[in-house]
Amino acid sequence: MNRTLLGPLLLATAAAACSEVGPTAPTLDDPLGSVSTPGPQLALVSFPGDGAGTVLPHQGTTEVTVTVAESATIVDLNLSVSLTHTWVEDLTLSLRSPTGTIVVLSAKNGGSGQNYTGTVFDDEATASITTGAAPFTGPFQPQEALSAFDGEDHQGTWALIIYDDTPGDGGSLVSWSLEIENDAPEGDRDGDGVP
Repeated sequence: MNRTLLGPLLLATAAAACSEVGPTAPTLDDPLGSVSTPGPQLALVSFPGDGAGTVLPHQGTTEVTVTVAESATIVDLNLSVSLTHTWVEDLTLSLRSPTGTIVVLSAKNGGSGQNYTGTVFDDEATASITTGAAPFTGPFQPQEALSAFDGEDHQGTWALIIYDDTPGDGGSLVSWSLEIENDAPEGDRDGDGVP
């Protein structure tokens, strides 16, 4: 008796005898017909910030905002920014949530380099902003984790705070935006109450 053929033969017979209707029908690859339960469906929305074209003072603080009208819980948050500046080491960039949580994105990085161009602050990036070089194009881990915002409601006014600690060099804000993954219901992907 050849026992090596018995296992596959029984599995093939069992698979052929079962109904193929529904997600639990066995297959040769999955003879027990396991069921996978889908997790919560998450929405990914982008909120462009105000203040494009704002001149950054040679020494001082610039605060620009975006107001999110919808209520939803933050699962993940990234921030994109582009700005010009002739000596980026002068700058500290921070983000403040509507609840008052502040995360330092970048503090005194880049030496005498110029600009943040298409910079994406993302906890899941492979490189840290502290090891990057101006103009910091692409994704970077922020200096402090954006996961500090996870679990907060994103409704309210967010502020990007740009502090220049040294006179003599300046620049301007080109653009910035928040990209937020939230738990908004399936029919309301941007959380604005309209399907």
